[in-house]
Amino acid sequence: MCRWENQANRLTAWHIHQVMIERFVASFKRVPKELILDFDATDDAVH
Repeated sequence: MCRWENQANRLTAWHIHQVMIERFVASFKRVPKELILDFDATDDAVH
């Protein structure tokens, strides 16, 4: 696994993310109207 991870490039990451999003959306009976991606995992009001 480590060798494969070290050979991954930007295009590989793009394809992996596409599959993850497609599977997530497919997990719903109806396609969500909106998908909010919250990249800031902190709930600290200071930030």
